[in-house]
Amino acid sequence: MPSICELKIELKAKGIKGITGLNKSGLESLLKGDKSEPKKEYAKPKPFTPAPTKGESPKVAEKTIDKKIKPPKMLMLTNKQVKESKPKKQTKQMKFYEEHKSRIDGFMKSPRNVLLSKLSKVESLMTGASTDAEKKQATMQYEILNTAIKMKK
Repeated sequence: MPSICELKIELKAKGIKGITGLNKSGLESLLKGDKSEPKKEYAKPKPFTPAPTKGESPKVAEKTIDKKIKPPKMLMLTNKQVKESKPKKQTKQMKFYEEHKSRIDGFMKSPRNVLLSKLSKVESLMTGASTDAEKKQATMQYEILNTAIKMKK
């Protein structure tokens, strides 16, 4: 009994086409009959015929309807100058913060009670300082600490 592969080889040798997709019995019948399977013919569709209408057929309008088509609006590009916003005037507090930002941010990392204790020490330095330079430095330190405490709230 020949295998499917052997049947296909024999059919190809004889030049028979249409063996693809056939099972073993189909291949054997092709080999015995020496004919390829006839192709199935499908019924052609009937041409379209409109259904009959009752009464008169519809009339076509005599005049065409003129639709007024408005052209699309043109976008006008203008060359208006955008008003530049004036920089805000910096207050004394803002200027002070900008000047001493790094020091204030450093104090902001400390807890509030530590800042308050440092503030009291700086107050004693302000009152007990002997030279103007020491008083000036203590005053600056006081203002920085005071700003950090206000920002901490």
